[in-house]
Order: sequence, then C-alpha cells, then structure tokens
Amino acid sequence: MLSLLDSHDVNRALYVMTETGDTGLVQAKQRLKLAALFQFTYIGAPMVCDGDEIAINSPSQISSGNGPIGDPYTRPPNPWLDQAGNPNIYGPPDTNMQAFYTKLAHIRKLYQVLRQGSLVTLLTGDT
Repeated sequence: MLSLLDSHDVNRALYVMTETGDTGLVQAKQRLKLAALFQFTYIGAPMVCDGDEIAINSPSQISSGNGPIGDPYTRPPNPWLDQAGNPNIYGPPDTNMQAFYTKLAHIRKLYQVLRQGSLVTLLTGDT
C-alpha cells in the first residue's frame, strides 16, 4: 500500500491544510507535520511528493474575499537555494520541516514494526 498525501496532479498538502483565518502558513505547517507523522507510522510505504518535505508553498493564482479559490499551482518549482527563482512565492525551503521529515524517516528505519508490522482491528461498531 502506498501512502501519499498529495502529488503534482492534485492540490498540494500545504495549500489544502491552510484554512481561512490562519496566520500565514504556521498552522498549515503544523497540520502537515501531523499528517506526515500519521503517514510515516501507518501501514504502507510513505511517499513524499517533491516539495512537501520542505513545506513548499503552492498558492492559488486566484483569490476572493474569503481567501484562495480554485486550483492552485500544483507543480511549483523546487526552491533550490542555489538556483534562480522567486522564493517569496514557493519558498524558501523550510529547514525545520526538512529536519522533521528526516527524523520521521529515521524513526521508520529504526523500528522494524513500522515497516513490516501488521494492523489488527480490535473493535468496530457498537457491538
């Protein structure tokens, strides 16, 4: 089973996790961290779409009074620090998020149960 939060064909995770009333991307990045924690500790192979690990911003090109609308730019360029581009739109890369993803990958590698364990349903429903 492949565990994927987003890809270049759908709205990017950071965009989807941004809610009206948020202060910049602070809350969305916290939501992304929680989603990544679930992704790396649940069954299946976690797949990180290029850019999520550095909290790439993929803002909508159209906005209304209620905030961004429509399909955002789902294929933003990676904001490499040594390349030309506009880091004010897509980046700059969030090194704290990158360290968090690195730690999750290390934990997954360290504990075999996160790679080869099984899921047992203990209780479902009301009965």
